[in-house]
Amino acid sequence: MFWNILAAVISFAAQVIFGPKPQNAKPKSLEDFEAPTAQEGRSIPVFFGTNDDQSPNSTWHGDLKRSAIKGARRYGFFGPRQVLGYKYSLGMQHSICHGVPDLLLGIRVGGKVAWKGRSAGGRITINKPKLFGGDQSEGGIAGDVDVCMGERDQPRNDYLAAKLSAKISAYRGLFTVVLRQVYLGTSNYIKPWEYRVQRIHRRSDGSAQWYDAKAAIPSKEISSDDPGREALFEITGKPTDTNGDYAAAWSGGVLYTWLMPDGSPQTATVDGTIFSTAVHITDFEEVVVRSGGSSGGVDPTFLEFRDVSNPSSVIQTIDLDSIMTGAGGGNLNFGFIMADVHVAAGAFALVGLLDGATSNVRVWVLLERVTVGETDEWAVADTHSRVNSVVGSSFSMGKTFAYRALSGSTQVLRLTWNGAWSEEIVTLPGISGSGLRAVSYNEAANQVVVINTSGGIFVYSEDLSTLIRSSTGNSGRLGTAAVSKRMSMGSSAVVVADATAGGAITKIYFVQLADLALDTYIDVSASQFVRKGFAITSLAYNAANGYVVAAGPSPLVFWLVAATIFDMNPAHIIRECLTEPWGLAWHDDDIDDTSFRYAADTFYNEGMGLSLKWYREEEIREFVTTTILPCADAYLYGSRKTGKFVLKPVRDDYDIDLIPILTEDDIIEFTQIKRRLPSEAISSVIVKYNNREKRKTGAHRVTNTAQAMQATKIQPPATREYPGINVPALAIRVGERDVVALGSGLIYDGRLVANRKASVLNPGDPFRVVSARHGLSGEVLRVANQRFGDGRSNKIGLGILQDVFKLPAAPLVNDGTSGGGWVPPSNAPLPVSPRMVVEMPYRELRQVMGVADLAATLAGNPNAGVLQIAGSSPTPDAANALIEVDAGAGYAEAGTALDFAPGAFLDGLLAIDVTEIAVTGAIDLDAAEVGTLAMIIGATPQTSEIVRIDAIAGNTLTIARACLDTVPHEHASGAAIVFFDDISNTDFEIYTAGDTVSVKLLTVTGLDTLDPFAAPADTVVFESRAIRPLRPADVKVEGVGFLPPGGVVDASANGHTYVATAWAERNRLTDLTPLGWLDATVAPEAGATTTITVLHEVTRAVVSTTDGLTGTSYNLPKAAFGAQSRAIVRFTAKRDGYESLQGYELLVKAKELTADTTAMTADTTLHTADET
Repeated sequence: MFWNILAAVISFAAQVIFGPKPQNAKPKSLEDFEAPTAQEGRSIPVFFGTNDDQSPNSTWHGDLKRSAIKGARRYGFFGPRQVLGYKYSLGMQHSICHGVPDLLLGIRVGGKVAWKGRSAGGRITINKPKLFGGDQSEGGIAGDVDVCMGERDQPRNDYLAAKLSAKISAYRGLFTVVLRQVYLGTSNYIKPWEYRVQRIHRRSDGSAQWYDAKAAIPSKEISSDDPGREALFEITGKPTDTNGDYAAAWSGGVLYTWLMPDGSPQTATVDGTIFSTAVHITDFEEVVVRSGGSSGGVDPTFLEFRDVSNPSSVIQTIDLDSIMTGAGGGNLNFGFIMADVHVAAGAFALVGLLDGATSNVRVWVLLERVTVGETDEWAVADTHSRVNSVVGSSFSMGKTFAYRALSGSTQVLRLTWNGAWSEEIVTLPGISGSGLRAVSYNEAANQVVVINTSGGIFVYSEDLSTLIRSSTGNSGRLGTAAVSKRMSMGSSAVVVADATAGGAITKIYFVQLADLALDTYIDVSASQFVRKGFAITSLAYNAANGYVVAAGPSPLVFWLVAATIFDMNPAHIIRECLTEPWGLAWHDDDIDDTSFRYAADTFYNEGMGLSLKWYREEEIREFVTTTILPCADAYLYGSRKTGKFVLKPVRDDYDIDLIPILTEDDIIEFTQIKRRLPSEAISSVIVKYNNREKRKTGAHRVTNTAQAMQATKIQPPATREYPGINVPALAIRVGERDVVALGSGLIYDGRLVANRKASVLNPGDPFRVVSARHGLSGEVLRVANQRFGDGRSNKIGLGILQDVFKLPAAPLVNDGTSGGGWVPPSNAPLPVSPRMVVEMPYRELRQVMGVADLAATLAGNPNAGVLQIAGSSPTPDAANALIEVDAGAGYAEAGTALDFAPGAFLDGLLAIDVTEIAVTGAIDLDAAEVGTLAMIIGATPQTSEIVRIDAIAGNTLTIARACLDTVPHEHASGAAIVFFDDISNTDFEIYTAGDTVSVKLLTVTGLDTLDPFAAPADTVVFESRAIRPLRPADVKVEGVGFLPPGGVVDASANGHTYVATAWAERNRLTDLTPLGWLDATVAPEAGATTTITVLHEVTRAVVSTTDGLTGTSYNLPKAAFGAQSRAIVRFTAKRDGYESLQGYELLVKAKELTADTTAMTADTTLHTADET
């Protein structure tokens, strides 16, 4: 033995001395870096609205820092580590736009989201070190970033001053971003940075915006490319709520709260059980729970109002003892329901205290927000014992009534709270079905939305007396996961989900109450959402942040579905172009404030918001007249009376009987009249716009179907470009406007000369013309432009075109042509599943290290061990997975990226003796090879089983059971199988027995790298696996090798006075082509013997141990069972003080055995064990 080890050590030393030496990577210098948008002389734009700057000016970079990326040791598991590359950190300054903006909303680098939030200036931190694949790929982004808004009093940036000069500019009036030696990746090629910036509420000098209340026009952008976030994953129900900037949930006795969307969970332990309806977030950033005792716990109980940002802090407590006692019930904790609302008199909340776990309210408590001293708090304004003992499902509160859907019926419990209190059960008119899923008050519409169990949507008046409109015939699963009080989108629209029978959300609909159309939705199955295939039992919409908070039996997820992004009012854009120093620099007094306010109100009410950039290369006059005015459909002119600029939207805002009429007596001449002939009419318009959601140019084609049917010649569609439009809905509306104006018979270009009667007209004004010569009998025309006399002639020239608002309505169709182009197929990264993280067996370790290195390692440390990691791809586009290891000092990236192995899941229960199995959910099964090993993952390391693949036919596998150091086990349906042989990895670290190491696998896709927070952790406790002998195989007791669940070997059936046992021997050192459990015996490892241990059936206390057995059989005497009538017989192997990792066990009945007369031939030690 000594000489073998010495030879191995000498061989290894020779490899180190004479073998080729791996070369280290060479670091890059600062001169090797080039910013992608650094170009001298580039102008810096002015931003209007919310824009993505995809090419900011890079005005400085420097302060390079290099950190070596070290891989495996140069000589296997020994020697120094090889330098694979370098992580580069760099200081940079990006100049983005003229200041002062409102907010920085997001940063993308290389097209991937690096940061999202709302920064009004100051320092932010980016923490995406694996954004581009981590150390083994292109790295990521991490570090501090200074957001410098360009205020008038902005100081010099301290970082730039330290790196460049103390006299550096403060860059006032310019929005800049400073990267403070930020980690940029593993390459010297800097990826392009992209910033989403909002500038609406502040003018260029930082002062408040004119008429700020109408400056920002909200735009709900439906989105599915953000994967969202998995906040919790536990096998338990989760009462949840979301409101404002927060979400809350309760799970496993702990109250969780999150700052939406990326905040870390804040936790607090709550005294007592929280029921499914019993977490509520008020509008005052309080999370409300009912505490005191477990389910039905004893008096007293309380309503606790906790700080939602710090749930351990209790703001206020309301004692429920007297309230519940007065209502005729004990003050027991059975949870509560709650909703709150704002009315003219203040803020109120209605709380229903439940009577038992049946969701039956015993008493209603009305709370009012009051001021006590200098503190605002809740006070009990009134209490009412229930009138109707009914069980309900959903709860919502309006300005006069509260609503409780009754279980199993189409009735609603209507509570009048604002006025004389009353309870009334209302049978809803015009609704059918077996029950209701949701009842929700919509404040914007002052209406009540009801969803029944057939998927119908019904809109009722506030008092439920009138059915306003309904939509039936929808999916029967529509609204299954609705949480009624959180359905509103903050407008007269609601969010409703559809689901599979198993509860997985399939579509999320955004339903306008005005028409109940289901044509705006997110296809969840095609989205990037995390955990999108899991069952969801409740869903709430967070209107403040556009997130859906979805909870199920397992996951709690945040999905970004409708980001509220603000565009800028065109009236404000035009006013800034006229008055700002970078524009025409007119004084505010030169603006007709009345007309601009009217225009601003008009655009705001229409949702006509624009976002775009202006560069100095374009004349400001041209920018206004060719870009802003055509999009808004408005005229800008100087008033002949006041000399001020007047802004006039072209809208249907006039009375046709009151506008001026010009007749042939007033018209001196028609110099030009051009009408479109039927053959010239254009029936389609393609509107090109900036699709902000997809970050590319979009296009929609709108067709006038009536015009198309009447056309004698089909004209090609007209193209209109509106770069300021950023959402498809607005582009379609503008296209509908334009296509009507291009119709047959319309005057699209005309000029006339009129007398002084036309002097009252201004550009954009409507007027009527009666002229038999030109076929005009009072049609409405618009003034396009004017030309006045020279003082000697009083003639007035008018450019004219026909007004479209008084034309008959035309059927229009949006066919969605070119709605955004190619959609990347990449998915959001999901956790690796299935996966295997274990201590590596001897056979695998020998393949990795080689015979000589392994012998030297175990000679120096017999308890040495190495991780073995394998896993399958969670999505088809996943490239690999980064390995993060925590050996006690925190998680750090280790080893090389994990290539994915084939995997599958058991399709049915696998009995302990079955060798042909069916699998489902197979991943790359065609890459699995016959003769290689796979592991069936058990609930614990002791129940995981290594098997040999002997045949593959479709989804059916033939396997050899219990290879290497494992034993056969029964495995549940759905258990994971990982085909790890030759496709596994390690962190190339040597651990020792007792070490505890945790591993996370971070999936890499083309879209992103899995956030470590979302990656499950697998923990390995090292047990000297490599040095341990292999357990005996093919174990039999009285000829029985396998037992069904609950089975027992009856040793008395054969009339023996002993228990006959047999087994096959195995050899750790020679088991390189793995033997199955039933394969024949082989020559054992030197010094290895078999041990039989008898264990108490219930307590597993050791009854006896028989050591030192050689050969393949042994007659176990009755004495080994002590006083036990039945006991577990366990077979293991031992060598040099080490016992096999697993042992095989059979339950044996020995009660009828007679006492042995033969002396024991093995070393049997009896132990004390009580019989039960």
